[in-house]
Amino acid sequence: RACFVGMPFEYEVFTHTFPRINVPFYETPTLMDLFKTVASCGRLISNQGLAHAFAEALKKPLTLEVYRGFRRCVFDRPDTIYV
Repeated sequence: RACFVGMPFEYEVFTHTFPRINVPFYETPTLMDLFKTVASCGRLISNQGLAHAFAEALKKPLTLEVYRGFRRCVFDRPDTIYV
């Protein structure tokens, strides 16, 4: 099961870009809500944002969108996939 966390306009862009992917929007109005959501996930699929920082701190399995020319966010953990 998956959900989308982020800003409402980001979700609009996501659903417009990927119309065949049906992922519900999950509101995280506070940073604590976002942290708890990341903490409860089995794998986070993310870009280089705050949710990613939380996942790194918690050592959660992660799929991260990353620019390989800028490797400051790449930690090469065995349960992490960089795309």
